[in-house]
Amino acid sequence: MLNVGHIGHEILWWYRCCMNAGYNADIICLQEVDKKVFERDLLPRLEECGLTGHLRLKFGDVHEGSAIFFRGNRFK
Repeated sequence: MLNVGHIGHEILWWYRCCMNAGYNADIICLQEVDKKVFERDLLPRLEECGLTGHLRLKFGDVHEGSAIFFRGNRFK
């Protein structure tokens, strides 16, 4: 089970491993992302890798949704 407190570090580790293996993702999509985890962990760490992130929350009184991260210099 993934420790939510370290999810940002785990995502960053995964992303860097992919880069080292020759993968350099221009788009990363994640589902069921908690707003606090997005803001506190994911966004700052993936911005370090040059990705821009957006979170679209579900409707109603729910604090989770879908996140997309993308390399802004690759799209217009």
